[in-house]
Amino acid sequence: MNALTARFDSSSYVMFNLLKGYLAVPDKEFFTYIKQKKNDYEESQDLKEDDLMTMAENKFKSLVPTGEWNTLSKEQKEILALTAKLKPFTKK
Repeated sequence: MNALTARFDSSSYVMFNLLKGYLAVPDKEFFTYIKQKKNDYEESQDLKEDDLMTMAENKFKSLVPTGEWNTLSKEQKEILALTAKLKPFTKK
């Protein structure tokens, strides 16, 4: 936290960059979770940087062991299957 604060000069910049980084994660469930935290923060609910980092880490740790981290959605699986079926035709 000290390194982040030193780098960004202000806790509002730290929170902004933490949220920006977490929202760049490709996992849909994690993204939705962090998006809600961002909405809470923007609605002036008390959210500290340390708390956000702890919550994000806990969410990540709860998704990984269950195999839910970065899994494809039903739609993504269908697109992948259709792409695989079309691949032989596109080579011709």
